[in-house]
Amino acid sequence: GAETRARAAEGVVGYSGVCSHTGCDVTDWFADVRRFKCPCHESEFDPSDAARVVGGPAPWQLAALPLKIVDGKLAVAGPFVGRLGFLQPDQL
Repeated sequence: GAETRARAAEGVVGYSGVCSHTGCDVTDWFADVRRFKCPCHESEFDPSDAARVVGGPAPWQLAALPLKIVDGKLAVAGPFVGRLGFLQPDQL
């Protein structure tokens, strides 16, 4: 979407690797469906749509890291956008 493209640098996007469910590392990538997946509780995120939750118990999307190209190299364009971290037990 437009929101994703605005934060991308030549088609490259950046997101937090911390699942918003219980804080596990989002380490799995499924190329066939183009989604990130958390191995702990199987939350899935769509990187082409602002890392929106498309499956599993995660309560919100992954925070986005805006990127840019500087002198031909990938660089961070600003702070994370969105909510970082994960659902704390006292928030249940």
